[in-house]
Amino acid sequence: MAVFACIMAVLALTGGLLLAALTDQWLAWVRWGLETAGILTVLGLACALVIRWVSRPG
Repeated sequence: MAVFACIMAVLALTGGLLLAALTDQWLAWVRWGLETAGILTVLGLACALVIRWVSRPG
């Protein structure tokens, strides 16, 4: 019974570490996605303003 408990403890610890690693990776991807979306939004707004300024009448 002690061997079974030890194996379960090792599996739980390994699963916890794997979950933490996946969560960190997931958070890194989310952060990268938000940063990319923010940069693209700023660039899009800048391009829109430039196009409006260039195409203004007169």
